[in-house]
Amino acid sequence: MRGFKSIKTRVVWQVTTLIALAMLLVMTMVSLIAYGQMHEQMLRLLQTKTSALQMRMEQRLDYLWESSLLLAKNEFVVNAFIDGHIDMLPSIVRNYVEGKDVLTLSIVDFDGKPLYQMSQILPSFHTSSQLRAALAMGKVATSINESNQVLLVAPISYYNTVQGAIIVTFDLEEIAHNAMMHDDNLRVKLYSESKEVYDHNTIGEAKTAYFEVYPDATTPHLQHLKLTVVAGVLEDEFMDPVYDIILRLAGVGVLFILAGVGVSVLLSRSITQPILTLYDRVKRWDMSQNIICSPIGTEDELEKLAVAFDEQSMALTYQAEHDALTGLPNRFLFDVFMEHAIVYATEHSASFALLFIDLDNFKEINDSFGHLTGDALLKAVASKLSMALDKTDKIARMGGDEFAIIMHGNLSQEALIARIDRIMQHFRHIQIVESYKFFISCSIGVVLYPQNGHDAQTLLKNADAAMYKSKEEGKNGYYFYTKDMTEKAYERVVLEAKLHDAIKNNEFVVYYQPQMDMRTQTIQGLEALVRWKLPNATMIAPNEFIPLAEKTGMIIAIDDFVMQRAMQEYMMLHAQGFRGTLSLNLSMLQLNQRDFVEKLRTFIAVSGMPKLKLKLEVTETQVMKNPDIAIMMLEKIRNMGIGLAVDDFGTGHSSLSYLKQLPIEKIKIDQSFIRDLPQDADDAQLTRTIISLAHNLRLSVIAEGVETQEQVAFLMQHECFEAQGYFYHKPLPFEEIRKLI
Repeated sequence: MRGFKSIKTRVVWQVTTLIALAMLLVMTMVSLIAYGQMHEQMLRLLQTKTSALQMRMEQRLDYLWESSLLLAKNEFVVNAFIDGHIDMLPSIVRNYVEGKDVLTLSIVDFDGKPLYQMSQILPSFHTSSQLRAALAMGKVATSINESNQVLLVAPISYYNTVQGAIIVTFDLEEIAHNAMMHDDNLRVKLYSESKEVYDHNTIGEAKTAYFEVYPDATTPHLQHLKLTVVAGVLEDEFMDPVYDIILRLAGVGVLFILAGVGVSVLLSRSITQPILTLYDRVKRWDMSQNIICSPIGTEDELEKLAVAFDEQSMALTYQAEHDALTGLPNRFLFDVFMEHAIVYATEHSASFALLFIDLDNFKEINDSFGHLTGDALLKAVASKLSMALDKTDKIARMGGDEFAIIMHGNLSQEALIARIDRIMQHFRHIQIVESYKFFISCSIGVVLYPQNGHDAQTLLKNADAAMYKSKEEGKNGYYFYTKDMTEKAYERVVLEAKLHDAIKNNEFVVYYQPQMDMRTQTIQGLEALVRWKLPNATMIAPNEFIPLAEKTGMIIAIDDFVMQRAMQEYMMLHAQGFRGTLSLNLSMLQLNQRDFVEKLRTFIAVSGMPKLKLKLEVTETQVMKNPDIAIMMLEKIRNMGIGLAVDDFGTGHSSLSYLKQLPIEKIKIDQSFIRDLPQDADDAQLTRTIISLAHNLRLSVIAEGVETQEQVAFLMQHECFEAQGYFYHKPLPFEEIRKLI
C-alpha cells in the first residue's frame, strides 16, 4: 500500500482486491468440491473395476482347475497307467489345452518319471513340495512358480490309489489379460506375497490412481495363490472436467474483477471526496489562521473525526500559545502581539509602550519554600498583573519570573507613569500563598516604540536592559530605557560568559584579611575573601562580579570553592600553631540550598576544620529578605557548633524582633559608618548605637573598614575592641598571610 499516493487509487485497489479474493475463494471452494467428488467417483469406479477383474480371474482359475481335475480323472489317462497305452495321451492333451491358457503340461508316474511332457524341465519329487503333495498325499497343489506363472499339480488315481500326476503351467499374463476384457485404459498389477508377478501397463508413467483388492474366502483360488489384484487409471481422465470447471470459473472471475474495478472507481468518488476535503483542510490548517475542518457534510464517523481534530487543534494551539502555569500568553504568542503592534503603529503613525517585568528575589522564595509554593505565587502575581491592565493591553509570561506587557495608545509620559504606578500598587499588597505571607516587589524596564527600537527583538533587548538598570538602582521600581543601558547590558553579558569560564578554569583565589584585637594588637581571626585573577594576572574587584554571580546563581559555585580552599589553607596555618578563627561569607542562595548543611559537613570532615574555629557571615540585607527562612537555616548551622555573624550591619533595615531571633554571636559594623569617623556626627551616633545594641543583646561586635588611628581610638573608647581594615592589614594572599602569622 505504501506505493500508492492517491487515496482514491487505494480505494479502487482495495475494492478490486476484495472482489478478486472473493472470486479466488469461490473458485477454490468449487474446485475442492469438484475435485473431491471426482476423486471419490474415480475411487468407486476403480473399486468396481478391480473387484470385477478379481472375480473374472477367480472364475477363470476355477474353470482351469476343474478342467485339470477332469483331465486327471479321464479314463484314457488312467488306463495309460494301468494298461501302458500312452499313445492316446498326445491327442487327449491337445484337446485339453485348447483355449485353456496352458503353457506346459506333463504327465508323470508315481516315481515322477514322465509319461508325457511338453517341457524339458520337470519338477522333481525331492525338490517340489507340490509334486510330493500330489503323489504322496493325493492332494491338488497350486502355486506361482519362479517364472511368475500358475503351477497346478493334480494326482491321477485309480481306485483311490495314486498312480501319477498331471503338472500344468498356466499363463498368468493371459489369464489376467482375458480378465481385463480388453480395457486398455486400465493398468493392472498382480502381487503374490508383496512380490510383483504381473504388470500390464498401456497408459505410461503419468500420474495414476490405484485401488487394490486382497483375496478372501469368496476368491479361494486367488487366496490359495496369495494373489492381490491392483488396478489403476489415469487421474487426468477424471480430473479434466474439474480443470474445465476451474477455467470457466477463472473466466467468470476475470469478468467480475473488471466489473469490480468499474464499480470501485464509482464508489471511490463518493467515499474519498469527504476524506480529501478533510485532508485539504487539515493541510491548510495553521495556528496563525482560523481554518477549521468541520463540518464536511457526511454526518458520520468522518464528521466526528473532523470535529475531534478541530477540538485537538484548538487545544494544541492554546497550549502552544499560552503558559501552562498561569494561563497567560507565552513568549511565542507575545511575539505575534509585538509584530501586530508594530505593524499597526507603523500604519497609523501611533506608538506603544513595552514593559519588561522581573520579580525581585523570587529565586530565594522558590529555593526556600519549594517550587510548588513558587508556582502558586507566580499564578497570584499573574492574576494581579491582569487586573491592573486595560482591555487593549497585552500581557505574557516570558519565562521564569519574567512578564511583559504591551500598552497601546499614544500615552503621554504622565499617563504611562500613572499606569505603571497602578501595576506597582498591586505589588505593595501582601501576597498570601498557602498560608505564607510574601512581600513581593518587581523591577520594570520601559521602552517606547518607535523611539527605542523598530523591531520586536530590539525592543525586548532594550526593555531587558532597562529592567536590569532598575535592579541595580535598588529594585522595586521602574526605569525608562536610555542608550547607554545597551552598552552596559552588553558588558554584563560578556562578563557573565567570562565568569562562567573562570569557574570552569579555577581562576579564583582566596585572600585573607586579619581581624585584630585592638587591645593586644594581635590577630584573632581571618576573613576569607574571593578574588578573580585573570590568566593575564589582572585582578577584577569583587564589586564588579559578585552582584552578577548572585543574580545568575554562580555565586554558589564560587562560595563552595572559597569554603573548601579556605578550610584547607586554614589547616596549614593551624599546623603552624595559629589558633584564631576563620570567617567565611555565606550567600543566601547558598544557604537556601536543600543540601547545604550536608555539604558543609562534608567540607568540614574532608578538611578537618575545627567547628569552633569556623564563623559564617551573612549580610543583614540578605537575611531580611526572608527572615523566617534565614532564621530556620541559621539555627541548623549553629546547632553544628559553628558561630554566626551578621555582616554589613546597619544597612538592611532589620527590626529588633528579628535581630533577637537570629542565632548569631557577633555583629559586624558596616564600613560605610566607619569611613567618616569620628568627624561625621551622624555616623558617630549610629556607630555608638550599634555598639550599645550589641552589648545589650550580649553579642560581640567588630568594625570593618578601619583605616585611621582616630577611628581606632573612637571604637575602643566606646568598647568595640575588634576591627579589620587597611589600618592594620589589607587582604593578603595565602603565602603572605602565612609569613605574617
